Amino acid sequence: MALSLCFVAQAETKAKPFSATAFPTVAAKSERPAHGVAFAHESAAAPLVVTSASGSASFAPMPAAGGPDAFGYEWIDSDSPGGPVFQWVEISGLGTPLNLADDGFATVSLPFSFPFYGTARNSVTISNNGYLTFGSDGSDRNNDTIPDPNSPNDIIAVFWDNLQSDGGNVYHYHDSANGRFIVQYHNVTGHGDPDTHRFQVILQSNGQILFQYLTLGETLDRCTVGIENGSGSTGLQVVADDDYLHNNLAIRFATPNPLPTIASAAPNAAARLQTLDVLITGTGFATGVTSVNFGAGITVNSTTINSGTQLTANINISPAAATGARNVQVTNTPPGGGTATLTNGFTVNNPLPTLTGAAPNTGALGQAMDVVLTGTNFITGVSVPSFGADITVNTTTVNSSSQITANITIGAGAATGPRNVTVTNAAPGGGSATLTNGFAINNSVPTITNAAPNSGTRTQTLNVVLTGTNFVNGVTTVSFGNDITVNSAVANSATQITANITIGALAATGARDIVVTNPPPGGGSATLTAGFTVNNPSPTLTSVTPNLAGREQTLDITLNGSGFLSGVTVANFGTNITVNSTTVNSGTQLTANITVAANAALGARDVSVTNPAPGGGAATLANSLTINNPVPTLASITPATASQGQTLNVVFTGSGFLSGATTVDFGANITINSTTVNSGTQLTANITVGAGAVLGSRNVS
Repeated sequence: MALSLCFVAQAETKAKPFSATAFPTVAAKSERPAHGVAFAHESAAAPLVVTSASGSASFAPMPAAGGPDAFGYEWIDSDSPGGPVFQWVEISGLGTPLNLADDGFATVSLPFSFPFYGTARNSVTISNNGYLTFGSDGSDRNNDTIPDPNSPNDIIAVFWDNLQSDGGNVYHYHDSANGRFIVQYHNVTGHGDPDTHRFQVILQSNGQILFQYLTLGETLDRCTVGIENGSGSTGLQVVADDDYLHNNLAIRFATPNPLPTIASAAPNAAARLQTLDVLITGTGFATGVTSVNFGAGITVNSTTINSGTQLTANINISPAAATGARNVQVTNTPPGGGTATLTNGFTVNNPLPTLTGAAPNTGALGQAMDVVLTGTNFITGVSVPSFGADITVNTTTVNSSSQITANITIGAGAATGPRNVTVTNAAPGGGSATLTNGFAINNSVPTITNAAPNSGTRTQTLNVVLTGTNFVNGVTTVSFGNDITVNSAVANSATQITANITIGALAATGARDIVVTNPPPGGGSATLTAGFTVNNPSPTLTSVTPNLAGREQTLDITLNGSGFLSGVTVANFGTNITVNSTTVNSGTQLTANITVAANAALGARDVSVTNPAPGGGAATLANSLTINNPVPTLASITPATASQGQTLNVVFTGSGFLSGATTVDFGANITINSTTVNSGTQLTANITVGAGAVLGSRNVS
């Protein structure tokens, strides 16, 4: 249905008080009358009543759009569904002021090649009269309708009128971050009109044009708004000499973008953390219009349109991007445009890691430590380090794509020496990297703090428990010094060793050091100074053989017991028995060679054995040896004859003679005056042969 308006004309054409009623519908793409309102493509809400106010025409905002022209440009304002959003960009404090005179203009270079009616433009002339031109006429103050072959042509008329910037200025600014060139008319006025206007035109690098009107005066019905080609043969007029503009209005001019298609992506797979170019083929690609989307976790760094059928997307794949196949989308922005999808067109894999260093690159048995691995393509939850058998990886922290901190514990049974370190990324993709001999395991330096018991006796075999750190079974050795044999050393744990030792009979008594050692690689020794004391044992005595001896006898006596030490153990048989020598046959037997003095007390006596300090002691076997007088022998007497009545000395030779014990007898009528024992083998008897002594030989005892 066509719209019907009823106008009540006034004497002044620049102020037209009237009332109008808009009926229920408006025909799509209705042409704007020469001095009327251009309506939206869609039906307008109705009724809409337009009334005068204070003697000047005032129109309520109505959605509007128009086109396409012969080239394909269309326009739409911010009051229309799908129109641009008014978003003022203030540049008066940023831009370059032009300081234009009345009807003045300035030509400036564009920061990018701007397409306008099919021609790339690299400079633009900015007119003080509210328009931009790519032609030569920048001073025309008399606005015309569009299109018009008369000069100026090739124009962008944002508010073409006889304007003055005496109280304001015109600025231009390159917003490089957003790819746009902005020209702002700041507080300019119409000729003879005190009202100020603030509006701007924004040229986008993709060819779109945006007009924005921030604040406008009341006189708005004598300007032209639109665009026109270089010959004036085609263009789009939004309004000419009529009330339409209002504050906070935006108008966009653009050619409709095509709906793209997408046929392939090459390469069609890449790894997490990778930055690469992907060549996408299809149709409808346009610079500044076409964008690419690879889904969550993939950043499109740049999109280069090589042609309408090919673009290059430089992408970065996040380590958190989901692995597997995913869709690729290309989108052309409005107007027109749309999105095309290549289903499962790109696959994300895990990368193949590299491994270049480990720090520190050595550790000790039993040690828990952090090792920092350097390389590439490390991903949290994906990259897994391995240090080989008997090394436990407790935690893996990916600090960055090039660094991992692995907390490891080296088992006590881990093989020493260099070994490989690997980092593996799981499938899909992924793989392993190996740092050959990248980590070496050394024996640790042990410590020792205590020994229990901390003493033992010569000839003793006992267990000694050592406490300390870094003990490794089968690796850590123990030394108690000379003459102590370590029969076995078992590491019960990293802090305790049980050493079974035998203390030699010749081991030096007194305090001595204990040394624990871990051999190379690494390793070392720790000493517990004066950590163990060797004492003499306390002896025992169980038997004496023989257990009889005679005065003046020299004989060997065998003693049985325990704790006997050569050069240490001393036997004692009491007074008047000399121990000539002591031979320790074993720890349980010794032989003592003794001489019993002639005056040794007869009878049973104690025998004792003694080991001196340190330690030591004495053992006594009571009444274990009995001393008797010896049985004498008689080999000869000199002289062997005597006369009756004679007194003489007779020397006896034999054995077992004891002073005060040995007596002699010559028979009847021979008196023994005295007996002198010269030695155990000789005695002298002074005798007197009686006158009545029987002549002849006789026995002497």
